[in-house]
Amino acid sequence: MMERLFTRLARAQHERPLVWVIVAFALAALAAPMVARLELNSDFQAMLPEHAPSVRDLDEIRARFGGTATLSLAIQAEDGTSIEEVRAFTRELVPRIEAMDELQVVWVDWNIADFETFVSEHRHLYAELGDLTEIRDSLQARLDYERSRANPFYIDLDDAPPPDPEAVIDRIRRDADEAHRAMDRFPEGFYQHPEEPIVFVFVRTSIRGGESSASDRLIAAIEEAAADIRGAEPRGSRSAGTDVGVAFEGLRIDYGADIMDVREENEALKEAVATSTAVTVVLLLVSIFVFFFRWRAMFLLLATLVPPCLVTFGLAEPVVDYLNASSAFLGSIVVGNGVNSSIMWLGRYFEERRAGKDVGAAMEASHLGTWAGTLPAAFAAALAYGSLMVTDYRGFRDFGFIGALGMLL
Repeated sequence: MMERLFTRLARAQHERPLVWVIVAFALAALAAPMVARLELNSDFQAMLPEHAPSVRDLDEIRARFGGTATLSLAIQAEDGTSIEEVRAFTRELVPRIEAMDELQVVWVDWNIADFETFVSEHRHLYAELGDLTEIRDSLQARLDYERSRANPFYIDLDDAPPPDPEAVIDRIRRDADEAHRAMDRFPEGFYQHPEEPIVFVFVRTSIRGGESSASDRLIAAIEEAAADIRGAEPRGSRSAGTDVGVAFEGLRIDYGADIMDVREENEALKEAVATSTAVTVVLLLVSIFVFFFRWRAMFLLLATLVPPCLVTFGLAEPVVDYLNASSAFLGSIVVGNGVNSSIMWLGRYFEERRAGKDVGAAMEASHLGTWAGTLPAAFAAALAYGSLMVTDYRGFRDFGFIGALGMLL
């Protein structure tokens, strides 16, 4: 049965080769948009099982607070711009950022003036328990002392009267005034650098670690709002691919906090994945050329790898949703291991051609001569990868699914 199957397959491929090529690359084209939606998530949580206690706790925190990720803005004066202008710019920019609900902005922490007013109006609620106890005890002692002195039959045998409660209250007032003076480091309530003309704004968002595109959209929207307020196009911006945040004449904004940390990690991961895949493909093609000593073999095997690789990651997109730090490198692994069957087939094909057979007969002989060795080997590799799918750890589970699918295709 298998011999009849592969004989018919060889004849169909020989008689209508373009049909097979078109179908294969049509499937690759259909899978390409799904591959494009696959994002990288370098966050360690992306490799943990969803039901792990730590993951559930973090999800609950996100649900309560709306998000735990922060994008910080360092708004800095340059070229003679005053710090007052920076504050005025910040006052205009913040309401625009707060209105970016569709970009997953939860709230913006930029000024503590309201907090300072609230604490000042409710300052007695913030007294230390020890201070309140001391005031109570000193008042009671003073009250007992004055009552005793009012008694005409009272004989004072203690030379020292109890401490005056006003002294305790004055000490508490001094402590409060000292704490209030500490607020001077926040001029007009702004988070301002004590020495440099920089004001800080903290944007709290619900963006998750793997949502690099969401981070980019938020940054682009902030830069657009800043350009509208300044009334000029920036001379450099992160959206335009420059290293700065966004720079105008006299003012610039730089980004920081965990949103940028994860974004930089994702960019580094992308670069590492691209480099490893490119090196794998180049070394693979060079070794194929050295073995077969034919340029045609390189291009044939490269074309053979494209459709199954794209379809593998295209089908993986709805299942794994994103690539983590472990599964991101499966591109080079699927290419390196998946090409083995094709190398065996091509080696047999060239042998049959050197033996004098025509193209159709060589294809048929190659199918019949290699399937029994390569198909079980591919299934064995798929099973080896697929065994990782029984684990809860996403770093292994996603790796196993993509690896098994890649070996089969």
